[in-house]
Amino acid sequence: MRLPGAMPALALKGQLLLLPLLLLLEPQVSQGLVITPPGPELILNVSSTFVLTCSGSAPVVWERMTQELPQEMAKAQDNTFSSVLTLTNLTGLDTGEYFCTYNDSRGLEPDERKRLYIFVPDPTVGFLPNDAEELFIFLTEITEITIPCRVTDPQLVVTLHEKKGDIALPVPYDHQRGFSGIFEDRSYICKTTIGDREVDSDAYYVYRLQVSSINVSVNAVQTVVRQGENITLMCIVIGNEVVNFEWMYPRKESGRLVEPVTDFLLDMPYHIRSILHIPSAELEDSGTYTCNVTESVNDHQDEKAINITVVESGYVRLLGEVGALQFAELHRSRTLQVVFEAYPPPTVLWFKDNRTLG
Repeated sequence: MRLPGAMPALALKGQLLLLPLLLLLEPQVSQGLVITPPGPELILNVSSTFVLTCSGSAPVVWERMTQELPQEMAKAQDNTFSSVLTLTNLTGLDTGEYFCTYNDSRGLEPDERKRLYIFVPDPTVGFLPNDAEELFIFLTEITEITIPCRVTDPQLVVTLHEKKGDIALPVPYDHQRGFSGIFEDRSYICKTTIGDREVDSDAYYVYRLQVSSINVSVNAVQTVVRQGENITLMCIVIGNEVVNFEWMYPRKESGRLVEPVTDFLLDMPYHIRSILHIPSAELEDSGTYTCNVTESVNDHQDEKAINITVVESGYVRLLGEVGALQFAELHRSRTLQVVFEAYPPPTVLWFKDNRTLG
């Protein structure tokens, strides 16, 4: 709302905003919530004290960055509720969004809330600090994103640059949000000038990721090993760049964890591999080994399992017997075959009249 005779961003000076001045400001009402002063944008002096009031038909609360702030709550005789937020000794770090919302919805819309943005121009604060995860922006498709470099003073001129370039990029800037547009996979920084001092933001990194349905395969170097030998399994995912692997195996169930190794197959694009290596296998390591893979972008997941057997010593097990008496036709070939399973792979010799054949 544009107040008569007032700038869109209301600049309030002095150490304390008095109640008579608050009453001159027309409330801004949205879905039953009333904020005084109404905003939607305020510019406050550094080191000053400022009072915000929010009222509604149910208990209300002030929040910033999803955290509830210290405030005074009250209920009037006409059954309206209010919350008074007093901001003291303001600094540039107080710049940001403030929300008033119902504390107890009581049938009201749960997302009903009112937004107010406050600037506190502070020459000692260049760009507002970002969380580490805000510096890395991941994309799965070509879409508009925001590089969230924000300043404390809406009068500052802010420009966007590639990290290794000096030319300002023609991207629109919103002092409350940052630069919004379609960006290539590169590193970017924001620049502004405070007084005679040029200030750079942290670097922002834009990455475009390959994401598709998950296709998992699991294989083992050996599915049967002797006690004391190693167990090595590989879980491979195709078509994705960022996934999370989780292994389930008998040793893990007993509380003995093994750290898998994850790597990229350089000769095969978009192939990621997780390797589970268990040295000196024990009999208790026999069982099912499961690789579960998830990606959080589209919430896809898949899993595959394989059975591993650990034997105490080598073995040979015949799966069929050859009859003691065999017949062959004159001048015709005759094949004799013995089927067996064994570990480790044995050496097989055939004899005729105690003489080695072949």
